[in-house]
Amino acid sequence: MYVFVFLCMISLVQSVMGLSYVSADNSEHTTWYSAKDENSTVLLNVYEVNIAPQIFLIYEPSQKVKSIPLFTSKIPNILIDSSPRTRDSQINLHSYPQEGLNIPNHVISPDGVTMINTITATPPRVTSVNANCSSIVDGGSILVTVNGTSDLPITYGWYTFISPTKASTSSYPRISYNSTTHEWSGQIIETISPYAQSGVYAFTNIGMRNSIDEMSVPWNVRVNITVNNSMATTPPRVTSVNANCSSIVDGGSILVTVNGTSDLPITYGWYTFISPTKASTSSYPRIFYNSTTHEWSGQIIETISPYAQSGVYAFTNIGMRNSIDEMSVPWNVRVNITVNNPGITSSFTANVTSGAIPLAVQFTDTSTGIPTSWNWSFGDGILSTTQNPVHTYTVAGNYSVALNVTNIDGSNSTTRLNYIHVSPSIPAIFLPENATVFRNVSVSIPINMANLKEAGGFAVNLAYNPSVIRLNSVTANKSAVGSALITNITPGIARIVMTNTDGITIGESIPVLSLAVTGISADMTVTSLAATNASWSDLQFIAHPINVQNGSIRIGVRGDFYGDGIVDIGDVTRTAYMVVGRAPALIPEADFNNNQIVDIGDAGKIAYYFVGKVQELSEPLSPPLPDDWSINIQVASNGEAINPQIITTLLGGNGISVIPLIEVQITRSDGSVETVSMHQPLFVGKTVSIAIASTGTNRVEVWVTTPVEDRIKIFDEYVPFRDYS
Repeated sequence: MYVFVFLCMISLVQSVMGLSYVSADNSEHTTWYSAKDENSTVLLNVYEVNIAPQIFLIYEPSQKVKSIPLFTSKIPNILIDSSPRTRDSQINLHSYPQEGLNIPNHVISPDGVTMINTITATPPRVTSVNANCSSIVDGGSILVTVNGTSDLPITYGWYTFISPTKASTSSYPRISYNSTTHEWSGQIIETISPYAQSGVYAFTNIGMRNSIDEMSVPWNVRVNITVNNSMATTPPRVTSVNANCSSIVDGGSILVTVNGTSDLPITYGWYTFISPTKASTSSYPRIFYNSTTHEWSGQIIETISPYAQSGVYAFTNIGMRNSIDEMSVPWNVRVNITVNNPGITSSFTANVTSGAIPLAVQFTDTSTGIPTSWNWSFGDGILSTTQNPVHTYTVAGNYSVALNVTNIDGSNSTTRLNYIHVSPSIPAIFLPENATVFRNVSVSIPINMANLKEAGGFAVNLAYNPSVIRLNSVTANKSAVGSALITNITPGIARIVMTNTDGITIGESIPVLSLAVTGISADMTVTSLAATNASWSDLQFIAHPINVQNGSIRIGVRGDFYGDGIVDIGDVTRTAYMVVGRAPALIPEADFNNNQIVDIGDAGKIAYYFVGKVQELSEPLSPPLPDDWSINIQVASNGEAINPQIITTLLGGNGISVIPLIEVQITRSDGSVETVSMHQPLFVGKTVSIAIASTGTNRVEVWVTTPVEDRIKIFDEYVPFRDYS
């Protein structure tokens, strides 16, 4: 019921917020009660609302008091009067004067004119202020009593306390109110330290506020108290301010050191930091106090962001407060710091700007202003957001590179037009890096080539240390089928020429040549393997250079499968696992008997070597031929599936006219052995052939009988069958 009536009242109030309203029976009603001031200005309109069987009265503030909302406690007891009334009823409005609503207390009669004041209220007043003393010596408490009157209760009061060495402070007294006599009394207590500065202290600006938020006129009488302290100390003083720098670039920290003196410990300090783009801020330095010398030092630290606006920053208004709340006179010297943050600027470099494909380029960001994000465009449609990317160009051409960098201040872009120049691929020879051979064992080492297109041939010289390795032969791999290979091997250098009348085309790196190399030096000895005078000929017989990647060859320890330079129990165990198939067989590394397999004999040999019953895992080679009797040969498979053969060709040497006999012995993959011989006359290009199986691997040994009838082995290798068809 009450909810319904309340909602009805709201609806009806909304309908009568004018000079007239229409009731439920559609008859128009006009204002019939009005409250007016002495100038006949309408302050309040009163309407009747017929809700049978009762008449309700609704009150509406006039335009003059429209800032006071209807239905608020600002106008108590006059919003909705739900008691039944007759048309000639007299309505009593009881309200205390309100701020912004100048309506006295009224009796409103039907003629809308008669106004009778029934209740009055005065604001609070301060009538007297008395102190318990006019002076104190060596500290103490001051009690000030404030008295006054107020028609309404006092909610709170205030006063200002003035010290000769401290800033004025405002505080609130304790208040007691007598609702019968309408008198109030307040107590103000301030305690003076015996160390405080002597002088005149004062209470002033005393005021009160009542329950309807009316204020008294502030008491303008100054109550002075004379303080005489024999132990008075001097307030703190600031004697110097020093900064660690006068300017900074791209952000950083500023350290300002403040020094001074104080008879009492410093409790805290303050300063103002002024920025050209932000409001001034006040903060507190770290304080260090020396109670013996009465000196103090404070540290002020401000960090300037590298993104901050350039300009002059300043420290000022530096002050200190001691343990009895005395303050120093603020230091009025302004310490200026010039900040130079040039903003963000994009720039970059590249480790190379030209070369043949594939060309890998390392880009390095050198932008200033501390970027937080990077956007690269390499000119070939590829993008990157890495700060320092590596990009590989795979198509010849000229490429423009752009870099956009961003931070919270903004962004900046740089473009270098035609910065990267990429040329077509250049033919290259790749020599193996750190290839491993063994003493007294011939090992095949591949030589790779790439990017050779329609070449009539190529030539290269290979240089090495003849005291570390012996280069036994150079053969062509399957990729060079149909090519003519000519070599001249002398101690320390091999001259190699390959031609092909149909042209040689090689794309990605593949093996083209094989070097048969035997280690002849101590284990772990290394020799470089360098290519010189490398060139190729196009089909118009014009020579072009070949890029070279040099390499090296080291003498490994036979049986050392882990490269640590020794044969240990791990190597012995691994060989046994190879024999039973539980580890991959390593040939020639674990083929100590040189039969092209890892068998029980190899496992036994490495075990005997490990315990010292065998002194050498590799079979010793014969001593090399003297230079006067040197012989150069080439051993290769003809690669023919129908009539497979091993062909040994005499290439030259100083001993070609004096060596009486050359023997070629082959041990086939089926275990059969056959030997053929070359006798005088010997000449370059002379060959002997031995039939082999078209599968498997064949061991070839070549022996030379010297003029003094020494029999010396000059070649011992496994030569695989190659099907070139």
